[in-house]
Amino acid sequence: MSVPVIHTSSGIVTGLTEGCVEVFRGIPYACSPLETGRFDAPVPFDSPELQIDGSRSGTVLPQISIGIDRDYPQVKDDDEWLTLNVFSPRTGNAVNEDDSVPLPIIVWVHGGSFISGTPASPSYDAVELASQGAVVVTITYRLGVDGFLHIPGHPDNRAVLDVVAALRWVQRNAASFGGDPARLTLAGQSAGALLALIVGVSDMAKGLVERLILQSPPALLTSLELAADVFEQLDAAHREKYGTGITEVGPHEAAKHVAEIGPDLIAANGLGWKRIGVGGVPLLPVIDGEIVRESPFLAFAESRLPALISHTTGEYRLFLHLAGALESMSAEAAQGLTFLTGANSAGYPGSFSAPQVAESAMTDRFFTAAAVDLLRARPASRQTYGVVFDSAPAKGIGAAHAIDVSYLFGGIDVELGQVMFPKPNVTDREIGSLVRRHFVGFVHGVPELVRWEDETVTLIADHHNPWMIDARHPLLDRYDAAFNTNLRGGDWIVTTTG
Repeated sequence: MSVPVIHTSSGIVTGLTEGCVEVFRGIPYACSPLETGRFDAPVPFDSPELQIDGSRSGTVLPQISIGIDRDYPQVKDDDEWLTLNVFSPRTGNAVNEDDSVPLPIIVWVHGGSFISGTPASPSYDAVELASQGAVVVTITYRLGVDGFLHIPGHPDNRAVLDVVAALRWVQRNAASFGGDPARLTLAGQSAGALLALIVGVSDMAKGLVERLILQSPPALLTSLELAADVFEQLDAAHREKYGTGITEVGPHEAAKHVAEIGPDLIAANGLGWKRIGVGGVPLLPVIDGEIVRESPFLAFAESRLPALISHTTGEYRLFLHLAGALESMSAEAAQGLTFLTGANSAGYPGSFSAPQVAESAMTDRFFTAAAVDLLRARPASRQTYGVVFDSAPAKGIGAAHAIDVSYLFGGIDVELGQVMFPKPNVTDREIGSLVRRHFVGFVHGVPELVRWEDETVTLIADHHNPWMIDARHPLLDRYDAAFNTNLRGGDWIVTTTG
């Protein structure tokens, strides 16, 4: 079998063939910020004659652990931070027998609480997804301090600019790997979903994005005033502890130091910082008035992009599991979490224990709220589709945050998939196939999903037969009872007053 090669604006890339998919990893889409400006906007990588080894993913960017130990031996170890991987089903595929017909493209933005993650993760190996009939591109973007910290004199939301730069690279090079640049779906999960939303509804993405897939977008945004406050306090605390400003140390040191300083600053700053620091570090996208001009939830209401919005019924269970608190949360800790959300605990069933109320309130405040507000924001004529995951794999932790990623990418046996599916069975794998088929159907513009109308979603679960049914959104009653109108309208900008 011949070795696949593509000619791109970044260079001549030699890849691998995995099944019916040609894979090209570690392609630079923008120059290294270490060379062009660590805290500046990305600069396109333009070196069409460069020979690129596409057998390994790009380097794992400096990051802060969120409780998942990872080891990626098959990655490059260099300073090329902004890279992407291309998965193209160009040959021998039943859905793409004619290679002259370009396929729709999915550009995938990983999650990780804005401080962690990499497309090198086996959880995002897109061979199975691409084999359904779409080119899949998974991208890196700057994390933590480098991607999100407000730094005077430099652009905010550098990670957002990275995503836009990746989209422009894909549009420019789509023909080389069999993709149709006019049919590009911007997709992401968790932090990646919020980035995809921000970019998708922005002026920067006009002509680049045809549709959106948003999986568990978090209801987390910060005002410019609060972002400036975070920088000032973080920088001052860093000078006091380490003798220099936060921007004066290298990226790996900055990540390590912020992980050490962040929790104390969050605890000392009260409710506002606790709400933006639910991941342990107060770094989020910021409404800066330039790159992100307004709440993307409000902009989405005016957008006409077809959108698939999904989330799970037990989002916060993952974070409790990673913290070792899923089965051992005290009543006092539970009450503190519920207070943080602002939820009316009476909105949850009286049979719920204090930890169950807290888990549900955290799920609803930071995930259900975002998904529901997006679904409610537009009329059904705008082609908005809701998907809710409510499965409970054997010996797992239920329909927790990221279970949908394991289904979508077929990553049931790796990383987070092993947490969700300790005893994977045939049903788990068949549901994964079902999810891939329907999500790619949406990308092709022929979704077999129910439109959001009369509060109806596509419910995916393993406790009924068939596993996929049309149903009224299962969390609406408790969400509305717990939060009333306090969280309506999608304005999730947290200010210095909380």
